Amino acid sequence: MVPLFPILGVLLCVALMISLPVLTWIRFVVWLALGLIIYFLYSVRHSRLRKGFDAGETEDIPPPIIKT
Repeated sequence: MVPLFPILGVLLCVALMISLPVLTWIRFVVWLALGLIIYFLYSVRHSRLRKGFDAGETEDIPPPIIKT
C-alpha cells in the first residue's frame, strides 16, 4: 500500500489546506516571515565563521566522487 497511502495523505492535506480561510493563510505567512527573519539574524550574529573560528577540515576536502 506504499504508493497509495502517501498519495492519499498528500491529497487529504491539500484538501484541508484549501479549506482554510484567507485570514489563516495571512497569519501563517506573517509568522513564517517573522520566524525566518529571527532565524537568519541570529545565525549571522552567532556564526562561527564570522567570529573567525575554524570550520574544520571538511571545508578544504572535496566531496568524494561516487562511481556507479
